[in-house]
Amino acid sequence: MIAKERLINMSLREKQIEQASKILSELTGVKFRTDDIKIIEKETKEVIKMYDIGLAKRLENDNNFIFGCSSGYPFFNIYIVSGYEEEYAEELESAKQGYVWSYVHNFDNTMFSEYGTIRVNKELERIA
Repeated sequence: MIAKERLINMSLREKQIEQASKILSELTGVKFRTDDIKIIEKETKEVIKMYDIGLAKRLENDNNFIFGCSSGYPFFNIYIVSGYEEEYAEELESAKQGYVWSYVHNFDNTMFSEYGTIRVNKELERIA
């Protein structure tokens, strides 16, 4: 009961940080603390800004929480936790199978950039 009350009182951002911690732990097999996630978020945003200064802001405006990225031309994959708590169970289940919810930026044709799940390995590199 205490855990449920704690979840109710958490802000969306706090819930997203906790969810990102769970997802990364599932994907990599390494335990991530919420403080780790905050550092990863900050560093990831800096990387995204090097590609497109407005991209991170646009993703945040959609209530997404950014917690990692990978690049393999022509795709720039940005790992996110959505702003919809009702999707968290599905996101976590997908992570157990190696999939992560992402925004995939297409360098060749930005009109084909989109949200979707991608498969990653334990090093968080896109494999499908």
